[in-house]
Amino acid sequence: MNRTLLTIFLIITTCSFYAQDFAPIGAEWYYGEGYAFSGDKNYIKFTVVKDTVINGRSCRKITKRHKVECNLRDFTEYMYSSNDSVFYYDTTFNNFQTLYVFDAQPSDSWVLEYTDEDDELDSLITTVDSVSNIQINGQSLRRLHVTYEKIDENRNRTHSSTIIEKIGDVKYMFNWNPMSHIICDMNSSEGLRCYEDGDLGLYSTGLADSCDLVYDWSGIDEVNSSIQIDVFPNPAETYVSISISDFNEFNISLFDLNGRLIKSKNVDGSDQKLKLSSIHKGVYFIQIKRDNQVLGYQKLVKQ
Repeated sequence: MNRTLLTIFLIITTCSFYAQDFAPIGAEWYYGEGYAFSGDKNYIKFTVVKDTVINGRSCRKITKRHKVECNLRDFTEYMYSSNDSVFYYDTTFNNFQTLYVFDAQPSDSWVLEYTDEDDELDSLITTVDSVSNIQINGQSLRRLHVTYEKIDENRNRTHSSTIIEKIGDVKYMFNWNPMSHIICDMNSSEGLRCYEDGDLGLYSTGLADSCDLVYDWSGIDEVNSSIQIDVFPNPAETYVSISISDFNEFNISLFDLNGRLIKSKNVDGSDQKLKLSSIHKGVYFIQIKRDNQVLGYQKLVKQ
């Protein structure tokens, strides 16, 4: 190979590795991790570790600390970006599929395919409902408000989300559940906590006090007393009523999963309700006290 052709080859190869705006080496995503039958909180972390080549295509290798089990994807992903689109490698089909299209306009759509738990072929249609911009650390990034439509042999299902340029879907990188016949009762993503890379810097969504927050609910369960505490409705939307065996007067304190006091109220027999209309959706715990003595706790889900 002569010197001119070698130089051109090196330039093209270098550009294919370093012209990507999505998933630069060292980039990290933190997603909140919840569990179907527990109040425990953990986090899912994606990290871009290196450049590599799959099927002759220059791409980035991404590893995961945890993963959404029902998403049926591996602990390692391979992705690349080109012309405002992001592609991911699918081991089932041995090819790359379109994950995001950042320059899409309202009514534009793209399709990806996957197999469910029975290895049956299904598809996911992503349709852009509207577009906007968001300012993050001085950069104006495109934001796509989308609807996902899952097409399988049973029935079509839809869900909505938001995709941000350079970051991806704010709920989870691969925001779909491929299972057709089974209800997922394992872990799930509760949304993006943080994203960080060398160019954009650290972006925190405020979903948690820290990117790597871990919360063990078991300590709360251990201090529950034998006193009967009824909380209803649970889950609740606008209010919750509390009744306690043997007592009509007591104090209610509502805490979030970080242990922060959200609100407190002294109740008596005539008013045992706690208003929740101003409280964000999520999991909380209610502490019941009487005469400065903790009587017990109850979990509460705010819808």
